[in-house]
Amino acid sequence: MASPLHYFFELDLTAFSQDVFIVDVEGTIALHGAHAADPASARNMDAVRKEKNIFLCSNALDQLRIERIAAAINVGCIALWGGKPWGRLPARFPRSSAIVVFGDKFLTDGLFAWRIGARFIRVRRLVCGKESFLEKIFLKIDDYLALFLK
Repeated sequence: MASPLHYFFELDLTAFSQDVFIVDVEGTIALHGAHAADPASARNMDAVRKEKNIFLCSNALDQLRIERIAAAINVGCIALWGGKPWGRLPARFPRSSAIVVFGDKFLTDGLFAWRIGARFIRVRRLVCGKESFLEKIFLKIDDYLALFLK
């Protein structure tokens, strides 16, 4: 039986040997559309910020909002040309064979990790209960596919 998913803020980030973390924003460290990271998630990243290269990455259309969240918690931010899962890492991105992607969606974050040769850690999704009907359907489909394709 699969182990239950944990929220990002519950993970022991010191247990990961990878030196580069790519962290999804919506549903992983913040509610959809939020202008700040969840405080517990921010503290979790702060605890390893000196030892790890941490970058926020999102498919959100408002990239400036994502950059502001990253700046507020003192981590990097990457914008992918083409978005997840098909986007490419920027040329200035630190090349490493030790990358881990943290995210709540298998179809975007998980496939992106697979494409770039990174380890994927699926986390329990942060939800506010105000998601649209269409978004709820997409999230359910993602959850079911993650069960069968992992």
